Amino acid sequence: MNRKERILSSAAEIISETGIHALSTKNLAAHADVSEALIFKHYGSMEQLIHSLLMHCKKAIDTQLDLLPADDAKVFLKHCMEWPLVMPEKELWPWKCYYRCIWNGASAPSDMLQNYQERIMQSFEQISMANSETESQLMMSYMHGFFYSRLNGHFVDKPLVLSILRKRYT
Repeated sequence: MNRKERILSSAAEIISETGIHALSTKNLAAHADVSEALIFKHYGSMEQLIHSLLMHCKKAIDTQLDLLPADDAKVFLKHCMEWPLVMPEKELWPWKCYYRCIWNGASAPSDMLQNYQERIMQSFEQISMANSETESQLMMSYMHGFFYSRLNGHFVDKPLVLSILRKRYT
């Protein structure tokens, strides 16, 4: 990993664990074992660093999405419902970064989760779900809520929620 990648990776770790408010050039430089000047050389400003980090998160989320089974729309939707609830902790980092950045006022790219929502809508269309666009927006709202709850450590009853969603969508 080169120094530029190490800076981005360190920023992701800091934000994932403690939030964007804990990110400063001083602690980022120490964490990445680089100088503060190198951070500015590569990223120009903290705003540009955050933007680059969110683009890196988007790419990671899209890669995760590509790994979900896509051959059967119902199976894909089932995995989407379960994803934020059962995702291994080590795979949560792009979601943690994304949410912790936007919760603290960072501007995410407008298409940050567009691929995710489009795939959900296409799956609803494939199973002839009425109002597939509205259903995909509703599913995205569920996902945001599940990730929020999980990342903040206060999700109540995963089996019950999964049971309700499975009845609704599969």
